[in-house]
Amino acid sequence: MARALCYGRRVSPGINELRLHLTRRRVLALGVGVGALTIAGSLGWLVSLPTPAPGRLALSAREDELLVRLAEVWFPPGNPLGVAAGDVDIGGDLDRLVVLFAPQEQRVLHALLRVVDQLPRATLRSATRFSALPLLERREIMVAWETSTGPRRQLAGVLRLLASLSFFEDERVRRAIGHSYGCPLPLPVTG
Repeated sequence: MARALCYGRRVSPGINELRLHLTRRRVLALGVGVGALTIAGSLGWLVSLPTPAPGRLALSAREDELLVRLAEVWFPPGNPLGVAAGDVDIGGDLDRLVVLFAPQEQRVLHALLRVVDQLPRATLRSATRFSALPLLERREIMVAWETSTGPRRQLAGVLRLLASLSFFEDERVRRAIGHSYGCPLPLPVTG
């Protein structure tokens, strides 16, 4: 088997043939093609509707976990209310609400939750997703967002709202804050 010399090294004939076909233009086109497919695949993943977790109508298991991990930032174990986010079905009320959304609105919410979960990786802050970070790191991220200006602060407010929806609907939490629904009966007569 004959070997050719290239830059003072012996190479197989297949390599020389490959070099003839791999021009800069073809390598650039290949890179652009791979980049375009990556972007298209990422967008497809981002806007797809997930498979609901067992017992859920709209939220996936990972989204449910993310909501609990977000709520733990504001309602950690040992908080003054005596009820932690982990004690409450955080995704329950939100799940029943999301299923009533139009499909486009559902896609937006699912995309938001996916992006938030991947932000520590995307910003190179961590090698793991948000919901897998320790509580202290999750809290640092949320505090930084809440004290910033612009979109991150608004995002933190939306996330706090999503995490709080089910938390404050829990009977134990309402008892802890002294809230009850409705008016005391009998109502006074005015007039």
